[in-house]
Order: sequence, then C-alpha cells, then structure tokens
Amino acid sequence: MIASGRIAAGVALHPRGRLAAAVLASVGIAVTSHRLALALLLLAALGACACAIVQGALAAGTALGRVAAVNGFVALTALTLPFAWTAAGPVLDPSGVELAWLVVLRANAVVLACTALLAGFDAATLARAAAGLRAPDKLCRLLFLIARYLDLLGAERARIERAMRARGFVPRSDRRTVEAYGKLVAALLAGAVARAERVERAMRARGFGRAVPAAPVREAKAREWAWAGGTACVLAAAWAYAGVG
Repeated sequence: MIASGRIAAGVALHPRGRLAAAVLASVGIAVTSHRLALALLLLAALGACACAIVQGALAAGTALGRVAAVNGFVALTALTLPFAWTAAGPVLDPSGVELAWLVVLRANAVVLACTALLAGFDAATLARAAAGLRAPDKLCRLLFLIARYLDLLGAERARIERAMRARGFVPRSDRRTVEAYGKLVAALLAGAVARAERVERAMRARGFGRAVPAAPVREAKAREWAWAGGTACVLAAAWAYAGVG
C-alpha cells in the first residue's frame, strides 16, 4: 500500500505527495471499522516501514521508539475498555473487547503508515510540504520553527534543573517541590517569550516573510501516478470489504 521516500522502482516521491498520502492513509484507517481490514492495512504499513528501513530512509530504532510511545498510551486504553462496571464488580464486555482491538489496530496502523511515508522529514520539509498543500500559514510557521525551539527549551530546562541541584534541591513529595517546579515552569515560559521576541526581530531584520515557501513543484512521473493509484485501490478495497460508505 505505502512506499516511503522512494518507490520500489527507485522513483523519488515529492514531499507534498508523501504528506498528502499520509493524511489520506490516516483518514482511511480511521474510518475503517472492520478488524480484518484494519489488520491488512496494519500489515501493509508494517511492510512500508520495513522497505524504508532497508532503503536507509528510516532508522529501525526511530520506528520502534515511535511505536513504543504510541502503544504506551494505547495499552492503558486497551486494558480498561474490555471491562464494564456493574454492581457485582468489573465484568468482561464483548463490545468493549472489540473496541479495544479496533483502537490497537488503528493506532498502530496510523503510526506505522505515517512513519513510513514521512521518513526523513524534518520540520522544515514538513512545513514546506504543508504549505504546498495550502495549509494555514500559521500552522506552517509553527511546524517550521517548532523542532529547533523545542530543543532549545529542553536545553534551558536542563540548565535550570542543574542550577537547582547545585543549590541542594532534591525532589520530594512535598509542597516545596511543587513550588520549585512551578517556578521552573514560570522561568521557562518567561524565557520562551523573551526568546520568541528576539527571534522574531532577527527574522524580520533578515527579510523573513510571514508565509512559509512551498516545496518546489515538478511534474509527477508515470510511476508515481501508478503508485498513487495502487495506494488508492488498496484503501478502496479495504473500505469496500469493511462495508464503509
């Protein structure tokens, strides 16, 4: 169903097309409600990730880390959905079991599909691809800047925590710890606002426009159209099998 970065024949895919395919695949998986159809889509997404890893477009550790992060949250949901609370206590509910399966399959299929399709994307590439798809300018600017400044905020947090430890701070379950962490968050927010103002002035001085430039457009090749058509056919077949629409 999905190829990542390159098709099996070696044709490079346009970032805008990859982002559009990731959105369409996610929507298609989200509206599919048949367990077997979701399992097939999950296998297709897993195969796409394997292709991306083999081609060197995606690190295996990156893919595993993203799947583990999603499943850490999904596990909490899947462990509670199968049970219904009655006067006699928790009992196993068949409809809850079915819903838990759907949640697990959908979440994993979406994260694997997006990981494969967006392999190798950085924040700037994602922002330019979104701009090419006519996404709102504010969202594109946010995507353009978020990766770098999240790292800067993380470094600032680590610096403040080192200063707190140097002054003898030890986290405990008491009021003083809560107050200390509250001050840490306030310092981060104040520093972030001040840094944002400095960065905005510097960007304007360098002529940065409000709109993020879109990724350059080129004519799609025949093999890319064939890949896109194959993706659409697989999704359509899964929806028809599941009785969607």
